[in-house]
Amino acid sequence: MIKFFRHIRQTLIMENKTSKYFKYAIGEIVLVVIGILIALQINTWNENTKDRRYEFEILKNLKSELIPNLKQVKAKQQDCFDDMAAIKYILNEISSKNKSIPSKKLDSLTMAISNFPTFDPFHGVIDEIIASGKINLIRNDSLRLKITSWKGLCEDAEEIEILGIQQSTTRFVPYLTPYISLRNLSSDEVGISAFKWKSDALLEDKIYENFLSNYRIFHKILIPRYQDIIDNMNEMIRLIDDNIKH
Repeated sequence: MIKFFRHIRQTLIMENKTSKYFKYAIGEIVLVVIGILIALQINTWNENTKDRRYEFEILKNLKSELIPNLKQVKAKQQDCFDDMAAIKYILNEISSKNKSIPSKKLDSLTMAISNFPTFDPFHGVIDEIIASGKINLIRNDSLRLKITSWKGLCEDAEEIEILGIQQSTTRFVPYLTPYISLRNLSSDEVGISAFKWKSDALLEDKIYENFLSNYRIFHKILIPRYQDIIDNMNEMIRLIDDNIKH
């Protein structure tokens, strides 16, 4: 092709057709420029196609990580609601004159409350997306914002979880040991304790009431923080589905 154009130019010069030569030269330059622009456009299209494939894989992997995390945090939030109901029930019994909670039920509810919930999400995909810079391949601005804010929401919830666990392990469970038989709450294979336990005495102890009230405060703070995480992940999944469809 190059030899062909060169031959035409040489012919025009030899025939002393200078004006035609310049017109032809300009036309040739225009064709070259158009060819370059087309090549660049094709290259850009190829790069965009490659980026969209990468984006699709990123979003697919992210959704696979979010689904079990969403299921887990919803379960943890429900644990909080269950604990709140148990605390309310016990506090009402403390305030009543009868205080008629069966010992086994009181033991079970108290130990369930002491087992403070924690959300332990998978976050390998999100960490890798952010650390590697692959987040820039995601075109949706709202989705990028949700991804970058997710870990901060988890940390907000973790602050309350740590306080609750510390209270359980260092203060509440040690406080309960004179009142509740942990053996009676464990597997039937080891049998029940031969000692006599008086967990109903907890209902007369203001320290026990304070512990329950403190747990209630922890849960009232933690429930909306879990809800923020749930809302964030639901929105991420919705945005991912919209991006994958389009």
